[in-house]
Amino acid sequence: MRNIKVSYLKYKIKIVFLCWIISLFNLVQCIQLDTTQWQEVDKTNDYIRQSFIQYSGYSRVYDSLQLSQTKYANLIRSYDQSDGKILIQVLDEYGNQQCSKKTPVQNYLKYSLTNTNVEGEFFLGFTSYQKVFFGFLDKTCNFSRGLSASDQPDDFTTISFLSILAKTGKDNVYIVSQTWPYPYYLYLMILDIFDTTTYSIKKHVKLGTTDFRYNLFSIQAFSDDYAVIFARDTNDKLQKITIDSIGNQAWDKPKDQGIFLDLNTNYNYVQNKAILIENTNKYSIVTGDITQDIFTIYTFQYNRNGEIQDICLETYENQFGSMGSQFFYALEFGVINQDFVWVKGDNQNDNRKTVIFFTNPLDCQVYRNPDDSSIYQYQLKHFSRSHIFHTYYSNQTVTFIASSSWIDGSNNQNLQAIRISIEVCKSFNMNYIFEGYWSNENCYENYYKPDIIQKITDKCKIKLNSDYFYCKDQSDSKKITSLNQNGEFISCNQDCFPCHKKDMLFKLEIKKCV
Repeated sequence: MRNIKVSYLKYKIKIVFLCWIISLFNLVQCIQLDTTQWQEVDKTNDYIRQSFIQYSGYSRVYDSLQLSQTKYANLIRSYDQSDGKILIQVLDEYGNQQCSKKTPVQNYLKYSLTNTNVEGEFFLGFTSYQKVFFGFLDKTCNFSRGLSASDQPDDFTTISFLSILAKTGKDNVYIVSQTWPYPYYLYLMILDIFDTTTYSIKKHVKLGTTDFRYNLFSIQAFSDDYAVIFARDTNDKLQKITIDSIGNQAWDKPKDQGIFLDLNTNYNYVQNKAILIENTNKYSIVTGDITQDIFTIYTFQYNRNGEIQDICLETYENQFGSMGSQFFYALEFGVINQDFVWVKGDNQNDNRKTVIFFTNPLDCQVYRNPDDSSIYQYQLKHFSRSHIFHTYYSNQTVTFIASSSWIDGSNNQNLQAIRISIEVCKSFNMNYIFEGYWSNENCYENYYKPDIIQKITDKCKIKLNSDYFYCKDQSDSKKITSLNQNGEFISCNQDCFPCHKKDMLFKLEIKKCV
């Protein structure tokens, strides 16, 4: 009987398979949310080959960056405040150290990495002694563009800076730094990197006369050499500043809604950087409150010429109440793909052990267990206040690399590292061309049961014949519904598409976990 139905369907439907060739930059579309299957593997001897004690505090002193298909830049800070060092590493996709360099710093300030217009090269911007420093390094951890050490701009040397964030456009690096002490003004420096053997300072200016909340700002630069700055001012409004390639500023009207505005504490100590969602023109920012159980995720789309479009904005409060009010004190996050952003917090009530959970960057919703609506999460077994970044294996496995010197409740130990490899799913996209077979209820019904999800994007219904997926209820975008083996349709909106037309093209997203 099933063969007859399938044959009938093939007769009625032309199927065009657009099977994604999954490469490093077009990654897996689903991951294993069942964290009971996760395993921690020791990576200490491969991750670091020298004695180092990692600072177990603010996450603004850590950063990481993907350089190529197999190379990642990583930055961690030592625990010594007055005679500290930042360790800069290049690692492969397995978390094995390829090279490293130490740079002396003072105080626990802020450090930022960004790519350049040369593959394998990266830019380092940081503050030390309350001054701004920067440099370029290659994939062998050597300084490039004529530098032998970190440089310092000659102007504004009498001004003190604490926070910094850098992003690269096409041929410019944009660096935003914030003054200290109050009032906290923002300064912009633009480096011209068109000549790949050197650099020049194109502009270094104060951004207006508005003062801002401490560290509550972000910047993103784009391939047309525009940049956009988001910042919460001292009137608790969101300021959006657009910068063109020569440094001209355009200030939008301040807004009452946006990233940073839902934080109750008017400062934090996290990176607050924006991260590109690969193969899109969309970017996500995740930020958190330093003293309360509050975090916000924001995704926007870049439409060129400095124009952005909001995709989603969501703030969550008291989701991790059993883990203490400082859960997001050292928040970190990373964008895996269009479906998954991982977020890291620390369990204050269990020696600040690190916890990982997931959100969807395109609707800003957290992933929950449909049985009890709890957030899918994983707590590291031994590591507290760890630094985390993720890599991709050549077989598309997503891997978390975590490092910490706070182990089993004891702080300031010699650095250790672990790897967690996440089971993934193969993913496919298909276009189905329906040829006019509709049900009596204005919604199309399938007459076969493949072991896959069937989803008409936009609206209408979802059917699942596998135990491995959780689908959003189309009648309530915030509700996640579990579908069991041979599950029923969970949503069918009336007039979900114009059923009176016989020949219509609809896109379905088809996924199967293998």
